[in-house]
Amino acid sequence: MQECQGNDSLAYINEERIQNCLSIELQEGEKKWFQIAQEYSEVLMEISDYLFEELTEEMVAEVFMQ
Repeated sequence: MQECQGNDSLAYINEERIQNCLSIELQEGEKKWFQIAQEYSEVLMEISDYLFEELTEEMVAEVFMQ
């Protein structure tokens, strides 16, 4: 009977360790995805700034050429 309780305790400890590892892995994964989303947003802002600047320069050039 005591051996069975020992196995239950060991199984519980193993389950806790697995749960902790999965929790840590999930947190690290979330951090990575957050960084990717942040970098994606930064790239979109850079592209939109570039396009706005190009269109503004083109419009100014057309207005002053007329």
